[in-house]
Amino acid sequence: MAEVRERAFSTSLTPDVGMRVKIIAHRENRSFANVIESAVKVFTLFPKEVRDILVDAAADAETGRRRLKELARILMYQDAMRRLDESANAAAGHMTIEPDPQDYDDAVVVERRP
Repeated sequence: MAEVRERAFSTSLTPDVGMRVKIIAHRENRSFANVIESAVKVFTLFPKEVRDILVDAAADAETGRRRLKELARILMYQDAMRRLDESANAAAGHMTIEPDPQDYDDAVVVERRP
């Protein structure tokens, strides 16, 4: 395994994929190699079942792009909900609810509790 890590890899891309990589590299001010490395890093961290779904969707010329956009939308929604939940939990430590219902204005920010 150590020998594999030390050796550089070379790959060929189809003209379409190569153009997409160049566009991403240009838009994100990154090198061509960095875009490829990031893509491979992320792709190889997915479980095989997820990789298979992504490859199948990318191979479908008719509905693949739409399916990948939908999967990306779901993923971004789940991540946003996770971050919102984490933020709400963090904020809860800074808030107290007024004990008297007459004083309710949702919550009052107080000093951070340990």
